[in-house]
Amino acid sequence: MGTTYQVKFVGFRDASASVRGAVEQVLASVNRTFSTYDPESVVSRFNRSRELEPFAVGEDFCDLLRMAIDVARVTEGAFDPTVLPLARLYPFPGRAAKERPSDAALKEALAFVGFEKLEVLESAVRKTLSAVEVDPNAFAKGHGVDRVAAEVARLGYAHFMVEIGGEVRCRGAKPDGKAWRIGIESPGAAPGTALAETVELRDSSLATSGSYRQFFESDGERVHHILDPRTGVNAPGPVVSVSVLATDCAFADALATALMVTGPDGIEPLRAAFSDRKFRVLFLLRGEGTEVERREFDWP
Repeated sequence: MGTTYQVKFVGFRDASASVRGAVEQVLASVNRTFSTYDPESVVSRFNRSRELEPFAVGEDFCDLLRMAIDVARVTEGAFDPTVLPLARLYPFPGRAAKERPSDAALKEALAFVGFEKLEVLESAVRKTLSAVEVDPNAFAKGHGVDRVAAEVARLGYAHFMVEIGGEVRCRGAKPDGKAWRIGIESPGAAPGTALAETVELRDSSLATSGSYRQFFESDGERVHHILDPRTGVNAPGPVVSVSVLATDCAFADALATALMVTGPDGIEPLRAAFSDRKFRVLFLLRGEGTEVERREFDWP
């Protein structure tokens, strides 16, 4: 998925090789399903297809897509798993051009964005428009974390930390009995140099989404990679980053992206819709000058 991962577990040192092998098999499986970097992954083949018949994707894919569509419906499209035609118009990641897409290009792409243009079946997905495409990047890393965590637990380890591209799930405690401590980067600081917050995790997940890593400057304005799927541009507002604590990481991952667009106003509808899933949220908001303000919702 174009990123890094790490797994730490409490156990015998000579078990590392077997754990690594099992983890890499899980990650290979996740990539084969959800990686947009792999042209032969399930999602890449689904996106290329122009058929309107059900396309077999597997139950994992359908379960995650249902969750993403639920979040999209509650946020009235502020989050949408079909945002890929819009995202492709921007220079993220690695494209040399640093230009905003034209209004005409946005309008054309918007015609193929909308979660209602997908029908999710038991193990297949059907498009209602041939050019609709799924972008799993707002939940696939979190899903990968959940899958790896499940595999490490299956191997018999009760104390571990799994991280993929900044999304984290922890179980149990460190060897000294203390909770796993996970840092949330301070917006604007160089990677790894400053933390805005340190969170203790036991048997829970943490996902953070922010506007301060993937961006470019255009006409004196910062354009970042988190788009409002309803307009194809960055949502206006002061939100710099959102961190979500929840049980499963895929859900936390999706909510962090959604709340970057909705801002704090999106909290109550999500709470009402997902009353069976407890979650906590930390917003970092742009204040005066270089100041960053906090806004917390049940944050520990």
